[in-house]
Amino acid sequence: MSDLIVIQPQVTTLTVTEDVNQVVVSSVGVQGATGATGATGATGATGAQGASGVIAVTAPITNSGTSTSANIGIDLSNILPKYATPWQTTYRSTYWYDAKIGTTLTTGTFNQQNRVYAYPLFIQESVSLDRISVECITAVASTTIRLGIYSVDSNGVPSSLVLDAGTVSTATTGFKAITISQTLSAGLYYLAFVWQGGASSPTMRTLSRQTGNWTPIASTSQQTDGYASLYYTDGVTGALGDFGTASVISNNPARIQFRVA
Repeated sequence: MSDLIVIQPQVTTLTVTEDVNQVVVSSVGVQGATGATGATGATGATGAQGASGVIAVTAPITNSGTSTSANIGIDLSNILPKYATPWQTTYRSTYWYDAKIGTTLTTGTFNQQNRVYAYPLFIQESVSLDRISVECITAVASTTIRLGIYSVDSNGVPSSLVLDAGTVSTATTGFKAITISQTLSAGLYYLAFVWQGGASSPTMRTLSRQTGNWTPIASTSQQTDGYASLYYTDGVTGALGDFGTASVISNNPARIQFRVA
């Protein structure tokens, strides 16, 4: 009698059993060849683009072109503060500047002695001043003009004294400049002048009032029209102090100029 050995594959075990005339060997089959590499998976969808930042522009935007070729314009006078009418991006050393209240040169007589007249001045960036001046048109003996600068209160009205620049004589005509040394940070100020001394009022170079660019105060009831808000206070016979009771005046302002150091 001969023995017969039969080998059969079985998944996970190898067993040997004896059954009369045969031995059955079961084992794990030979490992199959490596399967083909699967197809590359599809690239995932691109994530949604983040929301664009929003620039708030409180100004009218006009479209003067067509839907395919438009000209977009923004009115800067409504983006900047109402009193921040830009006319010079950077101050230049030894150059003279006006308060930019008006554009047309005129002349005017200021009849009230010892009255401080104040006109808005917007400073766009920190700047150092070395001169301040007015122009006398008609000579008046024994009269002086005192110049100064004021800061503003929360309503944009002249308030604390920043600079008393001193006085110039009106005994002769022409530009009257005072040497100063004053640094102003960006913001709203008021240039001021008052004539003192003699009994006769001087005739000064003035500026026509400019419309539409200035509303430096919070209460519209304090304005007499849509022009620049000009203020005065009375009873200043000597050196300037903090601004007194402020009243609105509608006359053309004196042309007070300053020079950058």
